[in-house]
Amino acid sequence: MITPLLRPVLSVVAGLALTAGLFAQAPKIAFPDASPASTLKQRVGLTDIEITYSRPGMKGRKIFGGLEPYGKVWRTGANTATKITFSTDVKLNGTPIPAGTYELFTIPGESEWTVIIHKNMSQWGAYDYDQKNDVARITARPFTLPLPLENFTITFNHLKDESALLEFAWEKTLVPVKVEVDVVSTLVPQIETLMASAEPKKPYVQAAMFYLDHDLDLNKALGWMNAAIAAHPEGFYYIYRKGLIQEKMGDKAGALASAKLAIEGANKAGGLIRDEYVRLDEALIARLNGQSTPVATPVVPAKPRVNSSGGTSPHETTSAVIGERKAGNRITLTYGRPYTRDPKTGEPRKIWGGLVKWDKADRLGADEATVLLTSKPLQFGATTVPAGAYTLYIIPSESGVSKLAISTNLGKWGVPVDETHDLARVDLTKTALDQPVDQLTLAVVNDPAAGGQLKIMWENTQFSVPFTVQP
Repeated sequence: MITPLLRPVLSVVAGLALTAGLFAQAPKIAFPDASPASTLKQRVGLTDIEITYSRPGMKGRKIFGGLEPYGKVWRTGANTATKITFSTDVKLNGTPIPAGTYELFTIPGESEWTVIIHKNMSQWGAYDYDQKNDVARITARPFTLPLPLENFTITFNHLKDESALLEFAWEKTLVPVKVEVDVVSTLVPQIETLMASAEPKKPYVQAAMFYLDHDLDLNKALGWMNAAIAAHPEGFYYIYRKGLIQEKMGDKAGALASAKLAIEGANKAGGLIRDEYVRLDEALIARLNGQSTPVATPVVPAKPRVNSSGGTSPHETTSAVIGERKAGNRITLTYGRPYTRDPKTGEPRKIWGGLVKWDKADRLGADEATVLLTSKPLQFGATTVPAGAYTLYIIPSESGVSKLAISTNLGKWGVPVDETHDLARVDLTKTALDQPVDQLTLAVVNDPAAGGQLKIMWENTQFSVPFTVQP
């Protein structure tokens, strides 16, 4: 029997139980993040670098000097402070940083930025930032982008064995920081130990070419290449590389003999590989004899063009306004511009159907993927490309229809082949050029009949596609 005194208590308990049950049964809802989280992983030489950060958007706001004031510490993203991890010791703009995990803060400035490597405190934002926990402060120079970038982006560019550029980009600001790693002192002891061991399978060719490329002990490099040739006497491709080592050693007679022997082996092998190695060895012989190898005459691309960053495949940004100057649309292309010649050997290469395979996706440049920026929607045939930033890559065809792929998969190295990210693949027209182009050239030009044309020129071939600008 429930007494009058217990009835109120039981009513409260029952109410609480009902309320708890309602809350327990309430479905969980996942909402999109205002500043999506991102993780960037990149190997530079033998060093693994990982960056975890959030990517806020401009959303119509003024960013630097506005949302993020000049001279104030910034979390370099949004939400939790950005973290960066180095698997080995590195240098940032020449400043040594030990291996480890750190918080990464910055102080934006109009003409100079400060990049701060800070002890890992796992803090939210920069509210508890304390300069006494700084590991290092690095100064960096900001550059102006031709078009605004909606979301804050961290990327790696200009990757080499011993260095890369760590780049921070948002709105119209790009801040590069040079990352340097020590590959030689790390790898050479490992190579020396392995090559002196009883291990039956040694990386003779890789070790020899590493020593050649990094100006190390060429006598050892030659010995290792000779060992590779002894194990594979038919390997004319190894004999060619032996010739490269002898060339660098100043052994002209030995290098000539190796090149001629490699040609004999290539002729026996036949096929496309024969053509490639005969060409390489003939170029080596020409160099040794002091002769010049004919190269393609470069076509000067149209202005305006931003100066390239140098390197074996210089990076370049080119832009053009399609339509009337005031009301038209500015289109910008950023890409690496490889040469016809091999950057290491100087020999001319076959491009289409050689270096760039037929019917295979290619990055349409070098190093990181080529990027197109458009401030207005573009119409390629029946395909509409909204205003924004996209990755471009090409699928060239010798006898079929070549394609230009327009992808939303940004910030990738090489070819970001994931068709689920392709916005469209549009047909390209392939024509022969009157004169060869030595360096890959992309151009956007006004076309009175179609609005505009995107042109791709290299070697003796041009690919083009017309488009119109939408309001």
